Amino acid sequence: FFMPRRQRMIEFFQHGVKVGALRSDLPVANLMSLLETAKLSAYKSMFPPDVVPTQAQLESFGDFMLDLMRRISAP
Repeated sequence: FFMPRRQRMIEFFQHGVKVGALRSDLPVANLMSLLETAKLSAYKSMFPPDVVPTQAQLESFGDFMLDLMRRISAP
């Protein structure tokens, strides 16, 4: 189930590197891992296990992560 989606994501990132939209100094798999780890770490620090985020908080978190991922991935 996840492998076809993961493969499409890898291809999407590879295309981004090829056209110069994403950094090329890291292998795509490492960049994806870095982004996933940053997201998990940020989520855990912002929302401890006993906190259920509101819809507004989740939307704010999504905006924050998109900005962070753009900055991390920038060429």
